[in-house]
Amino acid sequence: MRTLLCFVIQFLLLPGTVIGGVFTGPDRPAPMVDTPQRVFMTDVAKAGASYVAVGRQGIIISSRDGGNSWEQAESPVSVLLTAADFPSAKMGWAVGHAGVVLNTSNGGKTWSKQLDGFDIGAMKVRRLDNQVAEYEQEMKRSSGQKLDDLEWELEDVKFALEDAEVAAKIGNYAFSDVAFVDEKVGCAVGPSGLLLCTVDGGKSWEDKSGAIDNRNGWNLNAVLVTKDEAFLVAGENGVFFRSEDLTRSWKTVNVDDGETTFLNLVEVNPELLLLLPRGSYFYASERQGQVWDKVEVNGVLDNLFSGAYLGGKLVLMANSEFGVTKNQNDGWSSIRLPGVRGTTDILSLDENFALVAGEHGVVRVSASDIMKTDNVDVLSLDAEVAAMKKRFKERLLIVTVKTQRDQALNQQNVELVDSMQLSLEQTPGVLTVYSAADHAKYSTRELYEGNPKFFALAIDERILSASMNGISETFANIQWTETHLLVFVDENIGDARRNISRTLQPFMSQSMTSNYEIVLP
Repeated sequence: MRTLLCFVIQFLLLPGTVIGGVFTGPDRPAPMVDTPQRVFMTDVAKAGASYVAVGRQGIIISSRDGGNSWEQAESPVSVLLTAADFPSAKMGWAVGHAGVVLNTSNGGKTWSKQLDGFDIGAMKVRRLDNQVAEYEQEMKRSSGQKLDDLEWELEDVKFALEDAEVAAKIGNYAFSDVAFVDEKVGCAVGPSGLLLCTVDGGKSWEDKSGAIDNRNGWNLNAVLVTKDEAFLVAGENGVFFRSEDLTRSWKTVNVDDGETTFLNLVEVNPELLLLLPRGSYFYASERQGQVWDKVEVNGVLDNLFSGAYLGGKLVLMANSEFGVTKNQNDGWSSIRLPGVRGTTDILSLDENFALVAGEHGVVRVSASDIMKTDNVDVLSLDAEVAAMKKRFKERLLIVTVKTQRDQALNQQNVELVDSMQLSLEQTPGVLTVYSAADHAKYSTRELYEGNPKFFALAIDERILSASMNGISETFANIQWTETHLLVFVDENIGDARRNISRTLQPFMSQSMTSNYEIVLP
């Protein structure tokens, strides 16, 4: 019941710090807003007879009348929430940036934090420490080629431990999805192979990242529980895993022979599961994920990422107001849903109504709202990219942070940029904020084909390259480097710019005499 993956949070996710008297981090409560249902929402989940949606700045809303009206809940965090799941009407979980895991026991009225990036970091360090010890013991009992192989493997684990120790200091983790089989057993997944599971309702969490065959640390983008209580996990480079014993053990499943990135897992109904990769096709399973059939969509769409039944038709959405629909015996037709943009999730209410989350917030749509269009070209990748660039030509602001680097200042500068990023996310008129460095390991085209939650379609090669250079030089004791913050604002551009200027003023006043310089757009 979630949307697409939290695709590229690898850098600058500090859960809490104080810079220039400004506190930022997940423990800062989400702001209360006048129309929370219009805030960028990433996921909508069913909670008994109610519905709960989560999104930017930690905002959580719920509806008891099928999406006609919404109320905002008090949320203890102010970071982007990426997914929610309710195994029962009262008990639910939400996950997001900074490694936060939130829990509710009253249907979403109030929430508490169970986990954050610092907790995850400590957990990973413990697991890798134990793994190093196991390798060292095994090496004492080995010789010849086996010993040589173990030495290479131990080196990899030690490198991973070093990375984990750095990440643990700044809470550098994020989640893309969460799923529970009941009120006790569930899993959350995220970038760099992050897989955490609990069997006691979140009182304790176990790092299961080492239990799956994912040595390259491919991003895990989606997790789903089937009606027969199997956990399915899908991600980057075609990785797909299945657990049939409530997360105790995992096996690898080969769905696609290629290196396709799986973006999402969707339960359209208990009898039909969808596995949505990049490209103009998807996989369907009527056997609880045991067998998957490839379904072509006539090449009219890239990046189908969410689906539902609406008006007796299977409706699949792309990361815009466009999608496709199909009767059982008919071919595919491209469609548009009015009032919808930057969609991230669609969830059926009944045969004739659905909730659609995205940049527009959450709206209730009906089967009669579906408008067919003959202009399938607008659904192509190139046309979508062009449309997004045009849309954000004036609404994308790039804040450049030039920071001095040396051994003593590295940690301080990471905290500085993260503090700025989180502060900007709190600014009225700002839709969302990303660091170009977050995306540096991906090509520009991959960004276009990636998570629609990230409106980084307007990043050009020049900015991306500059950020990549900054990352590569971060720990090289160089004099200066640059990080770019991509700030997407709403239609009221003038007000947003003024609000951004006020937000950055405390940082600007320090930059004249400190080790950094800020260039406003």
